[in-house]
Amino acid sequence: MLISSNPCPRHNHTEPALTFQLLINMSVRFITHHLFAIAAMVCAGVPSNAQTVLSGVISANTTLTLADSPYLVTGNLLVSPNVQLSIEPGVVVRFNPVQLLVQGTLIAHGTTQDSIRFEGIVQTTTGWDGLRIGNSPGAKIDLLYFRGRFATVLFDHEHTTGTDTIIKAVHSLFDNNQTVMDIASASSSSTNQYFDHCVFVNNSNVTVHGCNTTFKNSTLTNGSTGIRNVEVSSMFTRIDSCTFSYLNYVAAGDRINVTNSVFHHNEMAISWWFGTQVHGCTIIDNEVGVDVFSASQNSPNTVTQNTICNNTHNVELEYSSDFLAPYNCWCLHDSSDIRQTIEDFFSTSGLGIVYFMPFDTGCAITADVNEPPMPPLEIRAFPNTPTDRITVSLPKFTQNAVMMLIDLTGCIIIISTQAHGDAQIDVSGMRAGIYLLEIETDTTISRRRHLIQ
Repeated sequence: MLISSNPCPRHNHTEPALTFQLLINMSVRFITHHLFAIAAMVCAGVPSNAQTVLSGVISANTTLTLADSPYLVTGNLLVSPNVQLSIEPGVVVRFNPVQLLVQGTLIAHGTTQDSIRFEGIVQTTTGWDGLRIGNSPGAKIDLLYFRGRFATVLFDHEHTTGTDTIIKAVHSLFDNNQTVMDIASASSSSTNQYFDHCVFVNNSNVTVHGCNTTFKNSTLTNGSTGIRNVEVSSMFTRIDSCTFSYLNYVAAGDRINVTNSVFHHNEMAISWWFGTQVHGCTIIDNEVGVDVFSASQNSPNTVTQNTICNNTHNVELEYSSDFLAPYNCWCLHDSSDIRQTIEDFFSTSGLGIVYFMPFDTGCAITADVNEPPMPPLEIRAFPNTPTDRITVSLPKFTQNAVMMLIDLTGCIIIISTQAHGDAQIDVSGMRAGIYLLEIETDTTISRRRHLIQ
């Protein structure tokens, strides 16, 4: 099954593109394994009957059924307080440039076979005005196997009075939006958002402002700004076991707690502001690994036990105060070599000093993420200069291998899965050039370059 979220032609793309070719029930591990435990963001199962038109006020409990799908929202739509709008699996809701305001409850639970799609009728990043949570006690959005795309702001709420989780999304995909979240200050420090096993791709911004937010086991790739938390003293953003790549700014702002996450090929991986903590992360092959904008609340325990290697600047200090970053691994064994990777007083007058000792010498020199060594005789991909297809040969014990074809801008062009044996990746009609083929199994990751002619 082949699904495309790319509005540009596949053979002549100039904007970030994303095409998904998926099987169901994929395992969840690292960037692409959890990319589609989201499973199939599918058009399958959508009936061919005429669309059902919606607008106005939903004042009683209502279910949007698969039988009446697809739906077209032609005017602003309101879910009244204490009212539940439920969406059946497989339903597609398309929006004119209007907004869905939720003052009650929106429950959109798809399945691995039949996800739910909310999208703009115009397939641009400003196609519709997204979902807004109103200032109403108990207002919330609950999403499972959901896809939201082509919105100016996908999730919007302001001055929420509730003390519960106002947005919960699991196994969901958010792509090709201008902004995923634009959230003004909640009036309660107990207001929460929760994203688990989600993928954020080809969005200009993912922003958090004034709301406790948790990201777990999720992927953010191909965009401008990743997660930015802005100056609200009682709110925290928690990031655990996530992967970030090909972004300009990834984790920036105040009170961000980052653990066990991977950052690679970003312009700036982590921008350390007031109260940020980073532990157990892998930060490699970025322009800047850790940018220190303010040293306020820095202690020996705030940035520690990370692998920070092969960045143009492993740490870049922009402040006159000193910064403590001990017990990290820099993939170097000599303190003078580590010092050369850090921008501080020793390279620029007026800056503070980054104190990185003691440091861990237990990690090896990290190979470039684009070209790690390939385990011999395990995975083969040929030919190196294909014209119509690439053949991938997998060992017989392989389960749920994920294959991604990525162009030189970092755009994911094709994703497919294969259990074992030989898989064929159709590249006929694709634009000539160099592409990276990444193949991930439960035990290894292989990457090779191919010149498509």
